[in-house]
Amino acid sequence: MNISNHFYQRYHERVRTQSGPFVDSLKERYSKEIDLLYNSCEKIYSGVIGHSSRPVDVYVNSHGWVIISNDNEKTLVTVYKIDLGVGDDELNNAFILRSLARIDEIRTEIEQSEAEFAEQKQTYRNKIATNDEKIKELNQLISKLKAENASYSDLIKLGDTQAYQAKIKLRDTIENYMVKDAVKIDLD
Repeated sequence: MNISNHFYQRYHERVRTQSGPFVDSLKERYSKEIDLLYNSCEKIYSGVIGHSSRPVDVYVNSHGWVIISNDNEKTLVTVYKIDLGVGDDELNNAFILRSLARIDEIRTEIEQSEAEFAEQKQTYRNKIATNDEKIKELNQLISKLKAENASYSDLIKLGDTQAYQAKIKLRDTIENYMVKDAVKIDLD
C-alpha cells in the first residue's frame, strides 16, 4: 500500500496531534504506525462518495478512524477521526458504534438482497438469451421473406415485360395489317 504525502501530513496533524510541520524523516516511523492503524480498519465502501467523481475505498475502525484510499492506485489518501464536536467522548463513541452497526445492517441487507435476487437475475438472463435466439431466428426469417418478396417482384416485372412485349407485337401486327390494307386500297 502506498501512502501519499497528504496522508502523512494528516496523520501527523490528526493522529499524532502534532502542530509542527511534517518532515520526511518521520515517514519510516509513521509508516509502521499507519500500517497498524490500517490493519485495525475494515473496508466498508468502494465507489464515489462526497463531492469527488473518483471512486475511493473507505476503511473504518471501532475507534472512529476513517481512512480513504484511491480505488485505482491503492494509495492511502487521507485519514481523520469521526468527532461530533460536542466534547463528550462517550456520546461520540456511542455515535461511532451505532453508525458502524447501522452500516453493517445495511451491508447485510444488500448482501441478502443480492443473494435472493441472484437466482431471479439468472432466470432473466436466460430469458434474454432465449429471446435473443428467437430474434435471430426471426431476423433470418425476415431476410428470407424479403428475398422471396424480391423474387416475386422480379417475376411481376418479368410478367409485365412479357405482357408489354405481347402488346408491342399486337400493335406491330395491327400496323402491318393496316398498312398492307392501305397499300391494297391505293392500288385498286
